[in-house]
Amino acid sequence: DTADWAERQHALDECVAALPERSRRMLTLRYESRASMDDVARAMGQSFEAVTKTLFRVRRALLECVERKLSRS
Repeated sequence: DTADWAERQHALDECVAALPERSRRMLTLRYESRASMDDVARAMGQSFEAVTKTLFRVRRALLECVERKLSRS
């Protein structure tokens, strides 16, 4: 329902805010700007593989963070 969605969104916002700047920038490029993985890699000065691994780890960390926050409420 809407209250659950709002709670999840709030938890996600808090978790994203707690990420290091570089991780937030990578997420912004990929998901808000809809940049391709190649474009993100170029913008970040990293290889495609490094960006892929980093985004995987960041998404996993966000999931764990959100789940922790929701389990406390």
